[in-house]
Amino acid sequence: MNRLHKNLRVWGLLLLLVCPLWLSAQGQLQLYVDNVEVTPANASNVLVGMGPGKDGCVSYNFETHTLTLKDAKLTNRITVTAERPDQPVTIHLEGKNEINTISSAIWVLSPVEVEGPGELQINTSKGVPGGSGFLLAGQQPELYLRIKNTTVRIESAKDGQAIFSPVMREGFVVIENSKFHSTGLIAGMKELYLNGCSIVNSDQVELGVETRPNGYSCAVMLVKGSKDYNYGPVQIDPDNSYPIAIGATVVTRQNAQDVLSQSGKKGTVRYDRETNTLHLNNLKLTELKENGIFTRFSPLDRPLTIQVTGNNVIESEYSGMLLFGNTTIKGSGSLVVNAKNSTADFAGILIADEDKLIIEDCELTATGTFGIAGIRKGSKLLVRNAALKVNCTNAIQGACIEGFSTFDIEKSVLKEPEGAHFSKNLGGITVDDISLCKDRLLFFRANALETISEVIPRIATSTGKLMLATTDPKTVVLYSLDGQVLRRAICQESLEWMLPSGQYLLTIGTFSTKLLIP
Repeated sequence: MNRLHKNLRVWGLLLLLVCPLWLSAQGQLQLYVDNVEVTPANASNVLVGMGPGKDGCVSYNFETHTLTLKDAKLTNRITVTAERPDQPVTIHLEGKNEINTISSAIWVLSPVEVEGPGELQINTSKGVPGGSGFLLAGQQPELYLRIKNTTVRIESAKDGQAIFSPVMREGFVVIENSKFHSTGLIAGMKELYLNGCSIVNSDQVELGVETRPNGYSCAVMLVKGSKDYNYGPVQIDPDNSYPIAIGATVVTRQNAQDVLSQSGKKGTVRYDRETNTLHLNNLKLTELKENGIFTRFSPLDRPLTIQVTGNNVIESEYSGMLLFGNTTIKGSGSLVVNAKNSTADFAGILIADEDKLIIEDCELTATGTFGIAGIRKGSKLLVRNAALKVNCTNAIQGACIEGFSTFDIEKSVLKEPEGAHFSKNLGGITVDDISLCKDRLLFFRANALETISEVIPRIATSTGKLMLATTDPKTVVLYSLDGQVLRRAICQESLEWMLPSGQYLLTIGTFSTKLLIP
């Protein structure tokens, strides 16, 4: 661990030295290849007159923001400067390309995508310790490096880095359908995503997380089964997988139309890559020893939709759903997700930091130490026209809903417990603004007919309308949320009011409830 901290100090000093360069370039993209700035005048042949492997091997298209390397042999780094998250630079590879440098090969201060039918060999093995293949040096959450449909090999110096972010927690890396072989540390970026490829030497290395003293965390490649950073080889090759697993079964191109056909499990699971939709139909998954549904989509992917039809049940010793990437759960059916191990921090549904979870047009029950949770307080939750039950099974360390920066309700109403509401400070649902709710939470659809009991009036709502039915005369009073009386009447047997959409308080005799008119 100390080697990484030492490298962080070194890179911190280096970044201070180059800050004037990238700060002056904010808003205007600047690109350097072998210490030569790319301009409209040299774009067709950036390194003209500089000899074999350079002259005629590098060009840039300002319209498509594409840097093409064709059998290039570079001896200095490529630098993409300025903070332009809206304008990624593509490095297109043709033929065999090399970057042999004593420090770092590609500095990424604005989003970079590496792709093409060729390959790129980066060699910093004869350079100073701490040199990097790719250095993510920008200070922007949108910063990313994507290596897609190509081949990249990196040989680093001792204690060097293959892919490294000294800023820590800013930016992310996506390796997609590519052959990526490297030596050197891979660490520091907020997340590392593998899409359509996997770690070949997974018996030696694994993707892990390091939590920093400030509470933030970053992705890091570790020696298998330990907390030691991996400086040895990493071999990532393309496969036919998608970043989804149903229990122990990885979704692939081959099984996507019926993921569990060979498992003997009840119900069906189907995945449509084009629309990024996972279809669950009468699925019964129980006694799982891994997360029930695991997804790991990057911010560059289309949001995932989980479409539920019929009655679906997922029970696991781990989280019922562990979701990376914006996700919507919807459909005409019902879904029960249960994290059965209440002694650990598992959740019925767990959504990654800063990602958004939408639950709409369905019936869902989520149970666990945390019923529904964000990994940190940066996640977002929306309940729209859904019936929802959320249960906490560990009142000491858990909560029903926790870990969200925002929580919105549309066409649904949080009915129980009375007075429950979202607290931004606590990041979840509370009654007293001191502690989070650890009892059951109940959400009802705003337009659902709800029978309270045989002796309490029936209440129904539809767009702009409230309908009541009683067995004997009752005094009905409608209040605004701040307690102002809006309407009062005696309901003999039935009562119907046309009302603007919004939330109200309603009393019928001695009975009271919160009401949402869609």
